[in-house]
Formats: sequence, structure tokens, C-alpha cells
Amino acid sequence: MAVAARFRPAGEGDEVGGDFYDIFEMGRERWGIAVGDVCGKGAAAATVTALARYTLRATALHEREPSRILRVLNEALLRHAPDQRFCTVAYAAYEPKSNRLEIVSGGHPPPLLLRGGEVETLGSSGTILGIMDDPPLVDSEVELLPGDTVVFYTDGVTDAYAPERLLSHEELATALAECEGQSPPEVASHIESLALGGIDGAPRDDIAIVVLGVEHGVHSRHVEGAGTVDLSLELPPSAESAGAAREALSPLGERLEDSQLETVRLLVTELITNSVKHGEPGDEPVRIEVTLTPDAVRVEVNDGGDGFEPPPRPDEPLESPSGWGLYLVDRLAERWGVDTDDGSSVWFELKRF
Repeated sequence: MAVAARFRPAGEGDEVGGDFYDIFEMGRERWGIAVGDVCGKGAAAATVTALARYTLRATALHEREPSRILRVLNEALLRHAPDQRFCTVAYAAYEPKSNRLEIVSGGHPPPLLLRGGEVETLGSSGTILGIMDDPPLVDSEVELLPGDTVVFYTDGVTDAYAPERLLSHEELATALAECEGQSPPEVASHIESLALGGIDGAPRDDIAIVVLGVEHGVHSRHVEGAGTVDLSLELPPSAESAGAAREALSPLGERLEDSQLETVRLLVTELITNSVKHGEPGDEPVRIEVTLTPDAVRVEVNDGGDGFEPPPRPDEPLESPSGWGLYLVDRLAERWGVDTDDGSSVWFELKRF
């Protein structure tokens, strides 16, 4: 899952706006995503924003249902919000292992799902929080697929220059459909540009956008046998794949010391970065193969490039940013090498104990 966000406050100087967003870990293999809009601006709005964010984080440690988490926030707003301030929130819980997204909205525009060039609304708007004791809140659920994009946003996207200019839901959905195949940062930038509409001058309402994207081509295989663990990955030839590889290597933590796992993650990250920047892999995926034996960890990173001759070992640390990947492999691995029989492949081995 790749994530991008845009935040553009409407206030001038030190005036605090009411929009907010947050992404946080709720526990093992579960993340919370919140996008909200607090009534008003200034110090009172800032107080409610802080109350909302920290209530969501704290409640998510003990409650699983998104609707229950928003009910606790509603109770907190009724008790503690100054000047009867209220807010709207779209909240979701994401489980990477199953790619399941659970969503609830409290009076907030529900998130949009882009899949295969089509756009659909996830859930319903629900009821504003901080007004009534028991607002109707309904959970919905979707299983995300590779290539899916989910967009959370505040009403500043549609109302940035109201009342002179308003974006309809259909216009927003059409613009999002045009983003098929784009990365989350590109989608977020496109939606922000649509909201601003090329108009000079600050918008009249805050704009907050959070985009989640399930990346194409991320596949993993984890097979555990007698004394051996194999892990294979195929990642797209893009800079984001370095971070995806770090997360995908996590299952190795069951068999490796923390320091060994971090060394593997570091070296794989550097090699993938080198491959994308200098290897010219084209459209071929970057492949990572990890083999664990009782004595060693062997990692191989392969791409579709033309291969290269390994440089001579430097005697001193490098002063240039270029070349650090192989320098670190040389310093930290017990053995390493380069194979060019089938594309470009760099391998290294670490002692396990």
C-alpha cells in the first residue's frame, strides 16, 4: 500500500483551520486512517482537532469496529468540545494482510474507490459528530485489489471557492476516473489541482486529501521447511518498491535476529534503489530471492538490466551519494558477487550466528 496526502489551509498567517488527517498503527497488522473537518477556525477549532485526533488514536487501541470508535469520539465531543463545536470524520481500518478496508463516516463525504477506470462511493455520509447522543453510524467493508485507489477528502475539495464555484460529486468522480494507473502522489496532486481550478487567491475552505493505492506487481511467497525459509518477491521497477520490499521482508523476523533482519532490509533497499536508478530495468520487475539455511542468509536481487562489472573495493567511505549500495554490501556482507547471465543480479550472504 502506497500513501500520499495533500493539505492546504485556507486561513492566512497563523489562523488555524479545521481540516485534519491522520494515519496511525492500531496494533499488529492493522492501521487507522482518518480525515476530518472541525466546525470553524482558530484556537477553538484547534482544540477540537487535537481532541478528535487523540481520541481516535487512543480508542483504536481498545476498539476494532470503526463505528464504535466514532461513537467514542462523539461522546468525547459532547463532553469536552468548547462552544458546542462539532466535526465530521471519515474513518477506516486497513489490514494489509487481507487487504480489507473497513469504513465509517460521521457526517463526512465517504471515500471514493477507483477500480479499473470506474469510481464508486464506499459507504454513506452518516451523521455529524458532537450533536446528538447516539448518531446513526454504519460500517461498510471492501476487499482491495492490486491497482485499486482509495481517496479520502474533505469538502474543501468541492467547496474551495463556494458559492461562486462548486464541484459536483459527478465532476469529482469523472476527474478521479482519469487517474487510472497513476500513483497516489499523482492522484492527490490531480485532485488538488481540480479543487483549486487554476483560480488565483487562497481557497475559502481548507483542503485535505489522503490517497491509498494498492500497488501492482507486489507478490510474495513464504515457504517454511526443515531448517530453510525461502521468500520470493516481484516488485515493479519504481522507487516505491524499496519500501515495499522492506515491509515484505518482515516474516523473516521470525527466524532472524533483529540486527540481521535490519541488515538484510538495508542492503535490499540499497540494491533496489541502485537497480531503479542505474540498472535501466525497463518494464521488467525487480526480483528478490531470500534463502535461509542454518548457517547463512543468501539474498539475490535481479532486474532486467544489462549487468555490470563490480567496481574495485574502496579503501575509504564514499564522499559521493552514488555507489553507496555496493559499498555497504561489501562492508556488511560475508560474501557477495554480481551475475550477468540473465539480466543483472547482485547477491550477498550473511552469517546467521
